[in-house]
Amino acid sequence: MTWKTSGCLSIRSWGWNNVQGGQSYKEQHSDRLFEQSKAAIIFEAKQFQASRFEDFSSPVLKACGVVSNHKSWPKDRNHLGLYGEEELVTVAQHFQVVLRSNIFDLEVAKDQWLSLKLYCYDHRHITNLSQAEFWVEVFTQVHLDELDLSHVLMGVEICLTMAVSSSCCERGFSCMGRLKSEYRNSLDVKLLTCS
Repeated sequence: MTWKTSGCLSIRSWGWNNVQGGQSYKEQHSDRLFEQSKAAIIFEAKQFQASRFEDFSSPVLKACGVVSNHKSWPKDRNHLGLYGEEELVTVAQHFQVVLRSNIFDLEVAKDQWLSLKLYCYDHRHITNLSQAEFWVEVFTQVHLDELDLSHVLMGVEICLTMAVSSSCCERGFSCMGRLKSEYRNSLDVKLLTCS
């Protein structure tokens, strides 16, 4: 019996192929083997999933979710006051290098955050929009003379553009793999010269 690793799970491999009564030894004992190794397989699968998705429990991602999801904002004006301020600070601290290079002021952003929430409370029709429609409305329709949101929208823009998965990068690597195949990599000057 040997252990083979397939990236995330270890798989037992048996080399017996003795046939008895129309079934191989492997087939006859696969259920028993599965029962014996089921706990280990489940444990390894849980560990892999926990390590693969550990970034989703990141305080920065959670903060971005709170800031960008207007549907989670409290409906009561009294509770709306401090809602999301701590998360806005978390985002601002995490991305402070980028924000400071754009002349971001956290205290101004906190005031604008409150103004944005109160604006949405007073204009209830925009809170019924989808998340994408809501932010398009805020970015394009809220006029600066009515409400200046320049600082808080820098933080919101970061929250809205954060990738929650690496699928975009993975697609890029797959595309590169199609273009740069093993055959193409083996081409050298001798193969390419015409004689």
